[in-house]
Amino acid sequence: MLETPEETFQNDINKSNIKNSKNIWIFFQEGGPPELNTLCRHHFLGKELCELGYNVTIFSGSFSHLASEEKSFQGNFKIERNDGINNIWVKLPQYKNSGGIGRIISWITFMVKLFFFPYKRMSKPDYILVSSMPIFPIVNALWLKRKYKVKKIILEIRDIWPLTLTMLGGYSNYNPFIIILRQLEKFAYKNSDIITSVLSDADKHIEASGIVNKQYHWISNGMSREVIKKSYEISNVEKYNLPKDKFIVGYTGALGLANAMEYFLEASKMLLKNSKIHFVIVGDGPFRDSYVEKFGSYSNITFIPKVKKFEVSSLLSCFDLLYVASRNYEIYKYGISANKIFDYMLAGKPILMSSFKHKSYIELANCGRMIPAENSNEIAKAIEEISNMPKEERAKMGENGRQFLMENLTYDIMAKKLDKILVN
Repeated sequence: MLETPEETFQNDINKSNIKNSKNIWIFFQEGGPPELNTLCRHHFLGKELCELGYNVTIFSGSFSHLASEEKSFQGNFKIERNDGINNIWVKLPQYKNSGGIGRIISWITFMVKLFFFPYKRMSKPDYILVSSMPIFPIVNALWLKRKYKVKKIILEIRDIWPLTLTMLGGYSNYNPFIIILRQLEKFAYKNSDIITSVLSDADKHIEASGIVNKQYHWISNGMSREVIKKSYEISNVEKYNLPKDKFIVGYTGALGLANAMEYFLEASKMLLKNSKIHFVIVGDGPFRDSYVEKFGSYSNITFIPKVKKFEVSSLLSCFDLLYVASRNYEIYKYGISANKIFDYMLAGKPILMSSFKHKSYIELANCGRMIPAENSNEIAKAIEEISNMPKEERAKMGENGRQFLMENLTYDIMAKKLDKILVN
């Protein structure tokens, strides 16, 4: 006899309850396993926590503009088991514009539906980690803390909101939604037991918000052992028809406002006469079509659509210099922890970073060069200078980055750091 959806859901919950483990719940709406081609930080971190004896449950949304596909199911919730992790999917409405009202509605829907999840059927959590953005689930976490006497609530800052919206999105500080977010941010800082961030200097923003003497820890983004292992598996990159016998400057990632790629593309225009240098841009985003329309006819540029997570390494191995950038906005003084930086370091290639001055892994690892943000002349100049370096010098830069990553920035290291914070 076939199970009803309710019976299936109950059986899945029973399987997720592991005895004699430390239970940690993670609320992160836009995450998921790597096969969804979305943000995988908590999946990789969760796998490592499982090896440290935790029972990890991640609550995520069924739809995100970052994912390659939507999770489709009946009802409001679905439970899956992936790599030892309990993934609980919350049914959310779709939206078209990542900066529009539809996304805000999905944030609110996620928070509201979390109040109606049948938590009584689950093993009670010892810890709850809320990763922003969105920051709304901090309300759910604090409610659950009182209800189940949770030991610690951890707030993880990935982006600083609403500062990101006002600086990158152009929202006014007096916008009612921004005012609400600002108050919620302060509420979250004040009431969390521990604050962590992927940004090196986010504590400066927290103190500027009037919150002092909070337990704060920098737990960076990083690289998973799974991705490192698969980086040795070379994919078929011939299909991309990359140019031969050229010095290739590559970029992989989003093509949106924050990435400031127009300056990189203008630099490619400046270097058209240098026939040995070629630019490759891999990724998608709201600005891709306009970039292709304006620069796609140039002989020294190749555009490639977004590729799967495990195929990135093969492409990066074909490049000679890897590029990353940010806008010249003060928000970046608190740090940048773009996942592409770790992909670049793993590739063992020199990195050119055009960014607002901050504490950078590129400088810490001595694996490339930092130049000012939004300056095409500086970008073109740096590319030519690095292309003229001896191969041995460039190889040394790349190896510095790879070694620094392996010794400091893998998720097993990050998981041990979080574990130490939680049990102390």
